[in-house]
Amino acid sequence: MNVESFSIGELCSSVSERYTENLPYVRLVNTSDILEGELLPLEKVKNENLKGQFKKAFKNGDILFSEIRPANRRFAFIENENTKELIASTKLMVIRANKDKVIPKYLYYFLTSQNILNKLQNLAETRSGTFPQITFSGEIAPISIKLPNIAEQNHIVNFIDAINSKILINKKINKNLYKLIKLNSTLFFSSLKASEIKTVFLSEIADFVSGYSYKGDELKCSDIAMATIKNFDRKGGFKIDGYKEIIPSSKLKSSQFVDDFDSLVAHTDITQNADVIGNAEIVLSNVGYKKLIFSMDLVKVIPKGDKISKFVIATLLQRADFKNHCLSYVNGTTVLHLSKKALPSYELSLPRDENKLIKLNAKIEPLFKLISNNFNENLKLKSLKESLLTKLISGEIDINNPNK
Repeated sequence: MNVESFSIGELCSSVSERYTENLPYVRLVNTSDILEGELLPLEKVKNENLKGQFKKAFKNGDILFSEIRPANRRFAFIENENTKELIASTKLMVIRANKDKVIPKYLYYFLTSQNILNKLQNLAETRSGTFPQITFSGEIAPISIKLPNIAEQNHIVNFIDAINSKILINKKINKNLYKLIKLNSTLFFSSLKASEIKTVFLSEIADFVSGYSYKGDELKCSDIAMATIKNFDRKGGFKIDGYKEIIPSSKLKSSQFVDDFDSLVAHTDITQNADVIGNAEIVLSNVGYKKLIFSMDLVKVIPKGDKISKFVIATLLQRADFKNHCLSYVNGTTVLHLSKKALPSYELSLPRDENKLIKLNAKIEPLFKLISNNFNENLKLKSLKESLLTKLISGEIDINNPNK
């Protein structure tokens, strides 16, 4: 494969076009609204309330890239002809490719490859300031790229797109599976007659284990990882990039290890909106680590007996009324804390004959396991994509002659 070397700055530019549309509402895209190529649900902002920092317009084919902490993978490629309602915040770079030299999506895949993200993160950490931060001219533009011809760029983009398409399909399937789990749970409990229901405290059907209190010097490269509140997404869901590798001390209890499908509840929150505190997430994967533990900011909820499974507990803890119950037990100023009374005092309705819960479990357990399988498949696909992308872009593999 014939390649030619360029600097990123020769192939694209960072644009700051002022938003000029006169619409009653726009959708503001913050760094927190993009993740690994996806635009997350966006808030609406009235035009009359827009401040000076909300000024960047962008269009189809542009790349949005966070200036803060490149390792957090806050980036997206815009594939939308109608961007009139969208506006980018100051901390997002809008990168626009010169289409005569490079296919925009090829450039996007290069900039978001793990090698480049690692390089940008290292550069960001050498700059002074509160947050590891980069600029287009300072850190991105000087990066060198080996560029094949347009036809070969297109082959590589299509190849990586196919992998991304499968990842996206799995995510959509999982969203539907979660909805199906919720539907099954709702139908099960709504089918019970009043005479068949009893009210219990969560402490009657579950035990609670506090997380591991660690020291900073224990955070080292390891085949053991620790779940933290950083695994809890503000908008719901469990993030694998929140794990911290750790070599724990001998004071670690056996109960502080995490198995697949255990439920963890966030007991602290650094956001004053209490976005995370009281959220319950089920662990879907060990992400290749030999063992998982969980930090002091989390509590593991373990079902008692053999009638109530991990999967039933997970559905009970993800109800809206559980979150609302927890919010009434929150205290603290800078950092929010959940009272230890919150979980044990949560009241819920269960069938008097707990054997009936076995039927609910029979319906939802396979669905949770399908979600886990899809989740793990996506991890493998992402690893495959990263490995192939690095070799394709470097020219180590010729997509037209893969055996060379």
